[in-house]
Order: sequence, then structure tokens, then C-alpha cells
Amino acid sequence: HNFSPYYHSEGDIVDNCNMEYCSEITRLDLALLLSVSEKPIPVNQFFLNSLEDGETLEASWIVSNETDIVEYEVCFGTDPENLNEVVVTSSTSHQFTGLETGTMYYASICAINELGCKSVDVLKKAKPAVVTLDQGILIVAGSEGGLLDPLQEDINLFYDSLCYNYVHDFYDATITEEISLEQIGEYSSILWHIDNYELISSTINDYSYVLRNYLYLGGNVLITGYKPGLVFGAGTYPASFKAGSLMFDCFHVAYCKNEASRLFAGAMEENLQWPSVYVDSLKMPAFNYHLPWVESLTPTDDALVLYRYDSKYDTTAQGAYFNHPVGITGAGTNKQAVLLSYPLYYMDFEQSRQLIYQTMTGLFGEEYLDVEENKLRENKF
Repeated sequence: HNFSPYYHSEGDIVDNCNMEYCSEITRLDLALLLSVSEKPIPVNQFFLNSLEDGETLEASWIVSNETDIVEYEVCFGTDPENLNEVVVTSSTSHQFTGLETGTMYYASICAINELGCKSVDVLKKAKPAVVTLDQGILIVAGSEGGLLDPLQEDINLFYDSLCYNYVHDFYDATITEEISLEQIGEYSSILWHIDNYELISSTINDYSYVLRNYLYLGGNVLITGYKPGLVFGAGTYPASFKAGSLMFDCFHVAYCKNEASRLFAGAMEENLQWPSVYVDSLKMPAFNYHLPWVESLTPTDDALVLYRYDSKYDTTAQGAYFNHPVGITGAGTNKQAVLLSYPLYYMDFEQSRQLIYQTMTGLFGEEYLDVEENKLRENKF
């Protein structure tokens, strides 16, 4: 490995170079450049989704922008290092059937051009799962604690009370190592809340492909909480999201930013169907009854803005995010997901309950049960 005694010294001159060796290295570099220039770009927006029956996985992708692509090679199996089932197709999807429910499978794809050159492989994984979507709402705790140190039992009780008139169940994502489609696929809607502003990563990001699959099969998702951009893997602010990402495709967010100095008093409704929701002064006496760390969202072209940022501060200072979107869903018929960049726990309870009703019943079609609340919930909130 001591290839030259003159390297990085005054003796490092042409006369002391092995020009034959340099020529070979130059030829190698040129060959590498030519090889890379002939390769197609990797396949974009490649997904592997379970179908409802629990024994079928569907690989799908979009057509390459390159005009000389003739076919795609999909490799499939249970060992990502040895995918022994190979399918070559000119289509943009393929189904693998007769699989074992709950077993992890992997699929890779590459594009092949007219020269026979293959792109770099893109690898995805998924487990076949039986999905019924018939057990009501699943409330998922995505964080522990929060600003001003509320008791976790009070946070859980708050969301339980919001969904009191719905069939619902609980799941604690803070103590699990895995979230599976089989676990969440029983439920027709998910309410995922993140109430701790210090959380910058989450189980939800590690298993975002499961959440995408759930939405693909017709499930509904409401995300409410701090820093969804970071939670879904943005890394830092400001953040942009492209087609193929969960934030762009499912939550209809193209860009987000966040600054601790910006202070949020509440969410102003964009239309009369949705109630405005403001900070509960009893829960948030700090910051003059404002919340820090509420993301400003920029919607995609196919999005519908539900809520906008309100602040009692000057719009040139702490209130600079005034009127920026903080609640988004899809436009038209694409309304399976709602993203709120503020945590409902710190908001007024009655206003939050109206928001839940509009989301779960008005948008997601969940059945509202006409039952009387018990004294515990009445006394607590």
C-alpha cells in the first residue's frame, strides 16, 4: 500500500511517477465513468404492499423518465442477500402470491435499458398481513411526557375522553420494538399523538412503510403532535419532501420549517366545517399561553388546508408564522390522512372534541355512539 515514497513531498514530480501505472488508472477511471453513464437511474417510487388476504404482496413502481428503458427486473425472497425469485416485466407492478402471513419478505428492482445495462437495485421489505379495518379507532401514544411535565396518565385520559363516543383501543408505541400491519390493520382509523416537543425520532418513522401500506388498503390516519417533519425523518429544519416520501404522498406536505422563537396560540379553521382550536390556558400557563415548536407546513398542490397558525404576537417577531398552514389533508377524494402539526393535548378539550368528531365521523366515516359520558371524564375535563 506504500505506492509512492514521493507522495505529497517535493519529490512528487513527473519524473518520479510510474506513467504506465498512471495510464492504467486513467483507463480504469474512464471505463468507470462510461459504465456509470450507460446505467439507468434507479427506479423511483418503488413500494411493496401487503394485500388484505394476508398471503399476497404487491410490488409497484412508476414508469422511468428515461426513454430507453425496456423492462424491469424484480427479485424476491426472504433473504435480502439472496433473492432467488426473479421476474422480468415491462409492467409497473407484480403480485407475489401464496406467501406466509407474518413472514418478512424482501423485493429489489432495477431498470434495464436497450443496451442491457441495469440500474442500481432499490430494496424494500414487507410482511403479508390479514387486514380487516373493522375494529374502530386505535389511539397510539407516540411519545412519553411533554412540555411542563404532564402525567402520562393525564395525556392518555385526555385522548381516551376525546374518543369516548367511538369504539376505540390503545397502543403504546414508546415501548414496542416493532409496529406491524397485522396489529394496526384491524382498525379502521388511527389517532397517533406526539405530545413531547423533545422527540425528534419515532417508531412511526422506522415503520412508515407499514403506515403507508395501511393507508393503501383504505385505513384512515390522524397525526397530531410536535415536529412531524422531524419525526418522519427530515433530519433538520427547514425540510423539503419529494414524491415518494410519506409526508409528500400521504400527508400532502411539500415543505416545513420550525423555530423555537415562534409562538402558537391556536389553530384557525379554514372553513366553517372545522372548529377553531386554541391553547388551554390551564395546561399552558407558560409562554403567555402559547406553544413553541409548532411546525409551519407548506401543502402540496393536491392538498386541502384545514387549519392556519394563530398567534397573539407581532407577525414580525414571535408571531411570524401567523396564517401559515398547520393542518392539512388531501383534496378531492384523497382524504384518508389528516396531519396537525400541533399536539391536541395542550388545546381546549371541547374544541378538540369537535375536531375529533369532524375528522372521525365527518371525514373518516367512523360511527359516533350516542352514549353519556361518565363522571370521571366530566370532572377531569
